[in-house]
Amino acid sequence: MLAVLLASLLGAAASPAELPWSRVGPGVSAEGCDPAPGSADRFYWLRDGRRLASPAPDRFWEPGAYVCVREGNRTVSLQRALLVAEEVGVCFAADRAAPSRRRRVADGVRARDAPWVAQLLVAGRFLCGSSLIGQRWALTAAHCLPEGNDTALALALGATRQNGPRVGVLRALPHPDYVRGSPSREHDVALLLLERPRRRRLSVACLPPAEGYLERFSQGVLFGWGRVGPRGGPALRLQEASLPIVTSRERCEAAVENVAPTAFCAGFGEAYRADACEGDSGGPLVGFVDERPVLLGIVSWGHACARPFTFGVYTRVDSYLDWIRGHVLRAV
Repeated sequence: MLAVLLASLLGAAASPAELPWSRVGPGVSAEGCDPAPGSADRFYWLRDGRRLASPAPDRFWEPGAYVCVREGNRTVSLQRALLVAEEVGVCFAADRAAPSRRRRVADGVRARDAPWVAQLLVAGRFLCGSSLIGQRWALTAAHCLPEGNDTALALALGATRQNGPRVGVLRALPHPDYVRGSPSREHDVALLLLERPRRRRLSVACLPPAEGYLERFSQGVLFGWGRVGPRGGPALRLQEASLPIVTSRERCEAAVENVAPTAFCAGFGEAYRADACEGDSGGPLVGFVDERPVLLGIVSWGHACARPFTFGVYTRVDSYLDWIRGHVLRAV
């Protein structure tokens, strides 16, 4: 994000002044919207004309026009103005935030609303899931990409049924160290650059702010259109299911061989329980922070669906933040 100070005090008898600010990762930290000791005046922030809930945030992550309002007994003045403009359209979760509580989903059910989940289409046919992380960027699994470059790729956006608006993929970027057919399937991650900016803004999933963020979560929510059971057909509507994250590396590796160090296990390890299945590849496993989705994992592989004593394997998104930033922060 690019912070641009409007450097204007708009209240009566005010003189121009700058609002102290600094970049904190992709966020913008702002100071100076606080009452002086002993002051009875009230201070609060507006974003695009709407008042932010109290207490005011100490960091701004979303693009918008922010205004600090000072409200006294007789006057209301606009104290400071700060414009946070979107450069690359990629969301990062707040580093200090804790996972928020969310209704547990025992087995796969129809997803209520997840406009940041997209379908990857190859020659017009659904193949894998993917996650929007920005206005022109999505993440999926590298193994979902066709080996040749002559196959048309597209994303179906923002719909719980398999009929969302489509946009072409300008560029598919599998991780350079991914080797198709490798036993560990390591580096099973790919970036997708959309052909054109979307006219209507859709929600995006945030990226973890730093490596090791996954360890804050004991549960994630899986979204996908994969088969609804070991012998079932593909889902006609987007499904979601809450899955426990296997926090013990030893337990993960005891159940599944060749798990890469940049991958993790999730699932119940029991028959007839919710699990990733064929068609869910490339889709997201997310945690929720302040009710916002944070992309923790990408469905990579597993041994069949909902089998006992085994788990699904997911690419750790927080292991690839430098690689992701290196592309999305580059001018396109």
